[in-house]
Amino acid sequence: MKKLVHSIVLAAFSSLACVQFASAATFSGIHPLQSDPFVFSVGAFWADISSEAGLAIKNSQKDDEVDFQQDLGFGNSDTLPAFLLNWRITNNSRVSAEYFTIGQDNSGRADRTFTWDGVEFNAGVKVKTNLDLDIGRLFYGYSLIKDDKKEFGLGLGLHYLSIDTAVAGEANINGIPIGRVKRGFDDWAVLPNVGIYGNYALSPKWLLKARVDWISTNLGDYDGTLWNNEAAIQYQMFKNAGIGLAYRYLSFDITADKSNKSWAIDLDYGGPLLFVTVNF
Repeated sequence: MKKLVHSIVLAAFSSLACVQFASAATFSGIHPLQSDPFVFSVGAFWADISSEAGLAIKNSQKDDEVDFQQDLGFGNSDTLPAFLLNWRITNNSRVSAEYFTIGQDNSGRADRTFTWDGVEFNAGVKVKTNLDLDIGRLFYGYSLIKDDKKEFGLGLGLHYLSIDTAVAGEANINGIPIGRVKRGFDDWAVLPNVGIYGNYALSPKWLLKARVDWISTNLGDYDGTLWNNEAAIQYQMFKNAGIGLAYRYLSFDITADKSNKSWAIDLDYGGPLLFVTVNF
């Protein structure tokens, strides 16, 4: 349902863009983000967060997938820093690099009994939990349509996801207490993706832009689906600086089957992104 809601929001933004395509007045000149070779962006991402993870011993009965928000008391939202660098190599080709990081932790009582890495944490036991993520994106795009007003292209990219998560507390195995333990995993994955993007300059000051990245693949030890979508409007305040507001939705659903353990993680982040740009 959440993926559907985010898709509807992005579709509504795209519909608005189509209306503007038809109604925008003609103008002379070109928006700087349609022509300048380099654009650097930094912003704050106010994300609604849903995160679930599971960790199991290889060939054992699958452990529970724990909801960090509902079961372990993590916050449902957070403010995250975000960075983007766009290099327009030629008029029709460009490379984008993007990065943001997420860190959440909580110390409280588990809302339900769950099994994690072969041990059981009972409901009500005090547990300390952390979830730290680093997410990077590298994308090469080629614009099939490109002029002073509009741009539409497609390309290939890579998404890097680094995960460090652990649960610590009093645990038991088959009902036998084993004292306080800490179990978790620290891993990373690189997923390829395909993407489409588009820009439309309403004037030399105002620019609409949107992109969609997607992949569903089985690659080595990893099996997963990725969505990374964004729609934005940007205002060029000065020749080399602007400000913008975007709506971003990011989803990773990944399972990893390692030599001795397997883990699964399902992450959804969606919300507004306020950013400033520097172009030259």
